Amino acid sequence: MHPHLKSLLDLHEVNLQRQRLIKGREGRESTIAEAQRAYAAAQQLADEAATKAGNMDALIRQYTADVERCESRIAELRAQQMTAKTNKEYLTIINGIEESKAEMNLRRQSLSGLNEQVGALQAEAEQLQARADERKAKLAETRAELAGADEQAESEAELQRIYDEKKQAVDPAFLEHYERLIVANHPMPLMRVDPTRRATPLGNVISHNHLEQVRLGNLVKEATNNAILYVDE
Repeated sequence: MHPHLKSLLDLHEVNLQRQRLIKGREGRESTIAEAQRAYAAAQQLADEAATKAGNMDALIRQYTADVERCESRIAELRAQQMTAKTNKEYLTIINGIEESKAEMNLRRQSLSGLNEQVGALQAEAEQLQARADERKAKLAETRAELAGADEQAESEAELQRIYDEKKQAVDPAFLEHYERLIVANHPMPLMRVDPTRRATPLGNVISHNHLEQVRLGNLVKEATNNAILYVDE
């Protein structure tokens, strides 16, 4: 085998190992990122539900204070009613009492409905928070399952060092085309040609001239998918 192709095959062997580690790392990172997104989305829903319930609770406190204010106002007006000196003053007090009663009744009706809504919202918020807590626990569990990444990162770095070292021995034309195929996720960047039948794994038969060019160490590409052809004799 020509040294050009031998150097490239050596590089390819290292790259296969390197790519396996890279894909494993990317898979772990993707799994953790997905778990993080699931937790963040669940926590956001729980926070929004809790905020909505909290806002309703603030409105309940306001309406309760309004009822207490109306009750206090009614008691005050009834006390004034006993000391009214004119019919006009008496009627004004009566009207004030009726207005306060009307406001108080409206507020009590609103409170009844709000209490039901808040109860439902609080129950929903609790359910959503429980779901968020489950997602958080799942995230921690996923991280624990995928622990040991430091050792794998060291292996990946070492393979990268070896890959960069072996690149120096590869002909630049071969290297440029090979790395372009790798970036494109080519399934078979290097393709062996049968020296007797001149056939590729795809069943295509190359010419005698192309086979001779491969043997001479020239860059010959497979016609249908641009893979680099080599002969192992």
